[in-house]
Amino acid sequence: METVNVPFSVTKKSKIREVVSAENIQSKVNEYLVRKAGTGFVAGEPEMINSLEGILWRVPIFLAYPKKGVVGRVGDFFLDAHTGGIISLPPEENLKTKAKRLLE
Repeated sequence: METVNVPFSVTKKSKIREVVSAENIQSKVNEYLVRKAGTGFVAGEPEMINSLEGILWRVPIFLAYPKKGVVGRVGDFFLDAHTGGIISLPPEENLKTKAKRLLE
């Protein structure tokens, strides 16, 4: 996985820690969506956030189709920025329920 260096403050000292790139995070989420939720779901642009769990990538999940384009947002994935590990994700059933509502 490609990494980039990002400075962040721990105390008054600044440290450099590697983070997984936004491109790799987005790709990882798209692969997960195809395997677990099926077609029609796509990862949006990752946003790096600072949370109680540490530095995370928040990745919006959209319902999208080739002819319709993006229909709407159905959830968010949160991944550890340093390891790429999944911290939190919406249950597959929630994604499908929100997608169904968007299509009504």
